[in-house]
Amino acid sequence: MPVADEIGRAIALLVGLRWSLARYSGMTVFHFGDVRPVKGGTVGQFALHIQCPWRLVTLDRIITGSPDHWQPSDESLDWTAWNKDRSTPSLQEKRLMELFCGYDPDTGACENITNNLVVERVSADNYGGVQIQLSGGYSLQFFPASTSEHHASEHWRLFQPGNDADHVVATTNGTLERIGPCSDDDAG
Repeated sequence: MPVADEIGRAIALLVGLRWSLARYSGMTVFHFGDVRPVKGGTVGQFALHIQCPWRLVTLDRIITGSPDHWQPSDESLDWTAWNKDRSTPSLQEKRLMELFCGYDPDTGACENITNNLVVERVSADNYGGVQIQLSGGYSLQFFPASTSEHHASEHWRLFQPGNDADHVVATTNGTLERIGPCSDDDAG
């Protein structure tokens, strides 16, 4: 089976689910489906950990993307001071909060409290890149952009927090692996 088909089938588990949470914890973490409380925060039915470039787009513009996490939402702020205290949200957090309409300061998660951003369809390429079409004309795109196995051996991971099912992991050059669950999935 071509890699794109295998990736597409794995990601297709998200079709019909709402993009529910977004946060950054050393990597981008997105959750899809109903949100439930767990020790230390909340998780969705599925967690998607992204360690490669990503962006959220409409037909005519980029809403936000991975580099926006490192930029203050208020351009007048001193970057050095902002990086130390992060007293205001990043540009990425600001744009996701505007779209999701919710924020949990305890977990640092942007929470989608609307009925929007439901996964309508997915597509993939042979290099581990994925496009998730969302209701409202939005598209979440993530795409491995490194050839070095040392730079990012794991580009993205899809799993069900708290479930013993294998994790689907995209690694270098479109290799898709199924890996047993981590011991602390509920942190998702």
